[in-house]
Amino acid sequence: AGTAAGIAQVAVGHPFDTVKVRLQTQTSADGVFKGTLDCAVKTFRYEGVSGLYKGAWSPLIGAMFQNAAGFFFFAWSKDIVRYAYGIQNRGNLDRKQTFLAAGISAVMALFVET
Repeated sequence: AGTAAGIAQVAVGHPFDTVKVRLQTQTSADGVFKGTLDCAVKTFRYEGVSGLYKGAWSPLIGAMFQNAAGFFFFAWSKDIVRYAYGIQNRGNLDRKQTFLAAGISAVMALFVET
């Protein structure tokens, strides 16, 4: 699920990032784009869909691993909390226990993501 989340994240977000970077890197002298929509339309018109996804491989690989690690550590942390509270058979956690598991997973994910 984490890998799919990473793919979806880049598939939806990368075109916006491409447009943002193109607008940030243009100089006032060349002034190729008049605004956000103009940049998106011109990129699509002259380069096609692939123009909006230039450089997407690196963020894609990173997002896939980052999201997979988040899902893995949260599931693992819930098992730790279940063990600590003596909850049998993968029973449901209450809000406090879920919050604790989320905190543990966040700390563990820091080691993978940094």
